[in-house]
Order: sequence, then C-alpha cells, then structure tokens
Amino acid sequence: MANQIPFTGATNAAGGFLLPPEQGEILVNGILVETGALQLAGDARATTARKTNFPIWLGRPTAGPVGEGAAKGVTGASFGQASLNIQKFASIVIFTDEQIADLQNGDLSVLADAGVRQALSVAIDAHAVGLSAGSLIAEKAEQAVGGSVFDSPLLQSAGAGILIPAATSEQEKGEKPDTRLQKAVSAALGVLEENGYGDPSDIGVLLGFGFQKVLRDARDGFGRPIYDGGSFAGQVIDPLYGLDRAHSTNLTPLSAPAQTLELEETTGSAKVKIKAAQRGAAHPLTNFPIFVGQPVSGTGIPANSVIKAIVGKTGEETEVEIGKVGANGVIEAVNATATATNTITFARPVGLVVHKPNIHVRIRQDVVLRTSNEATIENEGTKYNLFQQNLTAVLYETRLGILVHDSQRSLVPLYT
Repeated sequence: MANQIPFTGATNAAGGFLLPPEQGEILVNGILVETGALQLAGDARATTARKTNFPIWLGRPTAGPVGEGAAKGVTGASFGQASLNIQKFASIVIFTDEQIADLQNGDLSVLADAGVRQALSVAIDAHAVGLSAGSLIAEKAEQAVGGSVFDSPLLQSAGAGILIPAATSEQEKGEKPDTRLQKAVSAALGVLEENGYGDPSDIGVLLGFGFQKVLRDARDGFGRPIYDGGSFAGQVIDPLYGLDRAHSTNLTPLSAPAQTLELEETTGSAKVKIKAAQRGAAHPLTNFPIFVGQPVSGTGIPANSVIKAIVGKTGEETEVEIGKVGANGVIEAVNATATATNTITFARPVGLVVHKPNIHVRIRQDVVLRTSNEATIENEGTKYNLFQQNLTAVLYETRLGILVHDSQRSLVPLYT
C-alpha cells in the first residue's frame, strides 16, 4: 500500500493525519480485555521480538526434610525452554473525509476503536481457541496447528475432556435443580488437582455462547434462581466455585445440533473408519471439529469412550481410534464392537477449565496504525480508489503469540 505512514507521525502533506500517540496502547489493552481466551492468560506481557524464548518448569519442584549433616535431595523438576512465535492480525477501515474530521475531534471510540477492537479480538480469540464460531478454521500452509496460526491453540492442545450430561426432563421443566455445569466444572477441577494444579486462584473457566442464559435461567424445585442472582441461607451461589470466568463466541454454541458422521463397517478393534464421503474438501460435514480426548458415542462404541488418536489432516479425517481415560489421565485404547455401517456422535466443545499460569501471551509493543489516501484497495471484488473517492484507509495491525506448556495436563475441555 502506498504512503504507509504511522498515525502518530503522519502530516497532512504526507496524506496522513494526526491521532493521539496513546491510541495504539488503548487498542492493545482493549484486545487483552475483550478477547475471551486471552483474559485467562496468567502470563501476559509485552515483547519487541518476533519470536520469544522463556524458561518453564518441566514437572514440579519437590522438597522434603533433611537430617542434620545429611545430603540434600535434588528436586525432580528442572527448567526447560519454550519458544513462542508472534503472529500478525490486521484490519483496514475506510473513512470518508467527513469521518476523518470527526476522528480529529475526538470521537475515536465511536467511529474506530470499538469496531476494530472487537474485530481483532474475535479473530485472535478464534485462533487462540482453535475454532471460529464453533467451526474449524480453514487450514493454510503457513498456519501452525489445525488452522490456527498460534503454536498451541487451546482445544487442539488439551487433554481428555469432561462431558456435561444432557438435561433431564425435570431439569428442563424447572422441577429439579440444574447443576450439570457445576458438577462438570468440579470434575475438571479434580483432574487439574490430580495433575498438581490445585490452587483455585490460578484456575479459570472459558465458556461458550449460551451459558449466560443457562446460568440466569437455572431454577431450584421452587422456581427460585440458583446461580446468577440466586442465594442459599444468604450466601450467593457461584456455579464456578469462585473461579475467574470468561466467555468466547468461538466455542461451539449450546444451540448447535449434535455432530455425527457416518462410519464404514466397524470391526472388533479400536480403530473406526469414517466414510470417505463424510469429510473432505467442500463437504458440509468438514466444518465441525474432531479433537483427541473428545467424548464419542454410537452403536458398537463402548460407553464413556473418547478419541484416542486421529488419522488424516484437520477437516479431512479418515479414521479415529477410540479409548477410555485410565490412570493419570492417560487414554487407553478400547475395542469397538463389530457392527454394520452406523453413525458416531461427537460431543461438542463448549468450554475449558484452565490453569492460567500455563497460558503465555506475548504482545508486541510496536502496534502499528497506518493511513493512506492514495492507494487502491480491493475488498471482495470491489475496488476503492482512495484519492479519487476522497477516502482514507486506516490499517490497524497488532502482533501477538500464545503458547501453553504442559497443555494436556493443564487444560480440561468441557463437552456436551
């Protein structure tokens, strides 16, 4: 793009215009606040590097009593090094000359900040979670994992999940307290505690779209609110046990239909072959996700089974191996019953319980805001000649990266 001059250094003669120098910082802080997945990052800081390395614990330190004059034991944990790659997110906004005048008069949040911040936040959250509005992110050659540009998107990096059971008819009618989410979060906390991540102040919950209404509408047998706004013996009841809560519109919404695929004939092994016509380019069933640790069910599939392994690239999986969660959270293979062609149902990823200090976010300080009124821009087949049409294009760019260490033990997905 011609005339790419930063906002804060532009002059009218250069085709640009002045904006307050703190504007870039305002945008970055807004992204941190609004992006659901990033809200739960326990280690978020600025960086000036395109790739950053930092030490992490391999295991957890141990200590014990030592006799007088005895040799001191050496902890079983040690330091390792993690590498986090910085990625770029950008948005271009086109303003008329009249809007530019309004911008200079201080109406920044009305005309620019709110929309741009939200657009960047939604895109960043999608790649951080590993889904876009509940669907797979289109995979490109330069993207790292399952369509995401980040090194460790949360869902692709997590371990076995917890299944939130379906509501009973009594719960749906409000005749029985709906505590399904509360119990699922408790079970996820149990997994984290067994893995050594037991401090509740370091744990957060990321929930998908629709849970706000579920929590507001939950009633006890007398029709009284249970959670948000509810109380018992004068005490407010929190369905998440006081854990930090964030929401993401990129997780599968609760209103989404069940996710099923047709199978080839299954044999008495753990491997289940997916019909070729069910996945692949341009097929409508390629957009829903399949993850290791995802609960599955179907004819011939043993109860409480999860995905142990996946064969094929994201969106074009040809085979899954099923298993059950055994000791220490390890998924062990389990054989399916030999059946004729049937379907397999995949539970939907609707939340995550995370140990926040294991989520590392790095945001580059040099967030760039650039402007041009001379370029020609094309968007979805429509061309804009900025000079000829008295328009100014503003390019907003931010660079950041996300990495999770010990992800299979520190991230517990919630499925339904």
